[in-house]
Amino acid sequence: MNRTILIEMITMILAMLAVPSLALNTLVADNADLSTTLLRYTPNPAEPGDVVDVYILLNNDGSVTARNVIFEMADSYPFSVEDASKRIINIPAVPGQEEYLLKYRVRINKNAEEGTSYLKVNYRIDGAQTSKSDQLSIDILTNDASIEISRIEISPESVSPGKEATIKLYLKNLADSKLRDLTVTIDTTRTLGSTTSELPFAHMTSSKERHFPELTADETVVAEYRIVVEPDAVSDVYKLPITLTYSDETGNDYTKNDEIGLVINADIDLDAYIDSVEPCCIEQEGQMIIRLVNRGLSEIKLLTAEISDESDDYELFSPSNRVYVGNIDSDDYETVTYDIQAMKKEFTVALKVDYMDSLNNPKSEIFQLPVKLNPQNSQSSTGTVWFVVILVVIIVAFVWWRRRKKKSKRRQG
Repeated sequence: MNRTILIEMITMILAMLAVPSLALNTLVADNADLSTTLLRYTPNPAEPGDVVDVYILLNNDGSVTARNVIFEMADSYPFSVEDASKRIINIPAVPGQEEYLLKYRVRINKNAEEGTSYLKVNYRIDGAQTSKSDQLSIDILTNDASIEISRIEISPESVSPGKEATIKLYLKNLADSKLRDLTVTIDTTRTLGSTTSELPFAHMTSSKERHFPELTADETVVAEYRIVVEPDAVSDVYKLPITLTYSDETGNDYTKNDEIGLVINADIDLDAYIDSVEPCCIEQEGQMIIRLVNRGLSEIKLLTAEISDESDDYELFSPSNRVYVGNIDSDDYETVTYDIQAMKKEFTVALKVDYMDSLNNPKSEIFQLPVKLNPQNSQSSTGTVWFVVILVVIIVAFVWWRRRKKKSKRRQG
């Protein structure tokens, strides 16, 4: 009997301990739905003893912005972070349905076995008591009839719409013998399942293939491409498919598929100016409206505008000197309104704006905006008032005169 009671008590305690854990998981999910994707790594395949450049996308599949995300690359055999000081990366914000690109340099243990090994990454929203862990697969191969992409050079690293870029693939023969008939192809279409989509790139030459008759053992060759980005391309990270085909000395054929990431990011062109100023005279309270114009090709995200709340040139009456504006689409604008009392006829307002570009990189700009009061606004307003008063007096006088004239006619009749 005592044994039964003891078992029931233990069961109740375990159930109580499980409840907070469930609550914490729900808290993280309520903030954002974060996940990771391994974009690429070079060299690929990797070898024992290599230092590998690893590119990871942190995806926010939720509908709200994930702010202050702490991302960590953990040491997990056979992998270790090359620079321990860069193990943790603090990410200011990842908007909903967007992603953030991270890069790590990872060393592979020289005694690693051939096969698939897994990188471990941890990430959480700052202040949350729970974190999430993912394992990203890395292929490790020993020397065989294999070619690796030992290095990728993309210049410039971030390409604007309508501009050209150069891609260099460094291909190394890892075999102990000669490889023949190497063909390298970078495609501008991407197939997922049964769906094929066109990527916003075009080759500057007629051929998308580069051919090398043979590679001796440990030899490296460079396949170079010039591409142009379509003028209306949307800023994003695109994956270009790569195909390698080659043969060994015994006539065996090999095909290897890979991908490289290419970043399209249009330059931000934000302009700011005074749209209108209602106070026409010194020490008169009114509204100052600032217009923010996105003249660039990409969206401006999460913009906040701020002016000084302590100035000898004006007194601020608005509840806050910092205003959240939000997103500004390409070829669009938003306005910010401040209630002020001017102390001078002409002065300058320093406007600071913080925002993110289309790839969630934080940006900041300061604009010096000249302000000039317009006394004509007061004269025009006063003149209008007097015009209305005189017009009303004339109408009243005319009505009175007409009525009096009618009464005079009746009496004479």
